[in-house]
Amino acid sequence: MNYSELDALGLSKSEITVFIFLLKNGHSTPVQIASGTGIQQPHCYGILDSLAAKGLISTQGIKNKRKAFFARDPQALLDTLRARQEAVERILPDLRGLYVSHKNKPQIQFFDGSEEVKNVYRLSLQSQAILGIGSTERIRKAMPDFLEWYLKEVKKRGIVFRDILSGPSADKAIPLAKAIAKALYEAKTFSVREGEASMDILVWDDSVGFVTFDEPIFGTVITSQPFATMFRMLFNALWARM
Repeated sequence: MNYSELDALGLSKSEITVFIFLLKNGHSTPVQIASGTGIQQPHCYGILDSLAAKGLISTQGIKNKRKAFFARDPQALLDTLRARQEAVERILPDLRGLYVSHKNKPQIQFFDGSEEVKNVYRLSLQSQAILGIGSTERIRKAMPDFLEWYLKEVKKRGIVFRDILSGPSADKAIPLAKAIAKALYEAKTFSVREGEASMDILVWDDSVGFVTFDEPIFGTVITSQPFATMFRMLFNALWARM
C-alpha cells in the first residue's frame, strides 16, 4: 500500500509515519515512537497532539504516570472525513452567499489535470438539476471509478440530470448511467456519424463547466447568470429538436 495517499486527509509525512508506526506496534510511549520512527522526541509530542486532535489516536496512562499512545481503528479515518464534510456542509450556504454576492461579475476557475477536473463534476453536485453535453463514454474510459461515484451521488442527492451525448456513448455509458441514476437520468444522442465529442459541458445553477479529455486534460468553470442562462437556452432548444 502507498501510505503517502494519507496526505489526502491533510496529514504531514511525519504524522503519517507516526500513525502507521502506532497501527503496527500498538501502545507506545513517545520514547518508543521516537526510536522506532527516527523522529526526534520533542517533535513527536507536537505530532501526537495533532493526530489526537484529528481523532486518529488516543492515550492511556501506564506506570510511573507516563502516557502511552495508540492508533484508533482505521475506520476513524472515514469518521474524520465525514466530520469535516459535515462541518463544511453546515457553513456552505453562508460561504456560497459570499462567493456569489458579486454574481454580475463572472467568476472563472481553472482545473489542471485529471485529478483536478474531477472538481468540476463535484461542484455540479450542489445543484438540483444538471444539463450535460459531450461524451460520458470519454469520462467512463478516463476515470471509470469516479464516473460511478458521481452517478451514485446524483442518485443519492435526487439531482435531475439530462444529457446530450455523442453517439459512441450510447453503447456502454448511457446504460451505466441509467442503471445507477435510474429515472433521474435521461439522455439523447447525436448521430454516430458525428463522431466522439472531445469536450464535456455541464450546466448547473449559475455555472457552466468545460472539461476536455484530450491531452492536456483541463477544466474551466464560469459562474455567471447570463452565461449559464444562454447555455441552458441552447441546450433546451437542441434537446427539443432531437
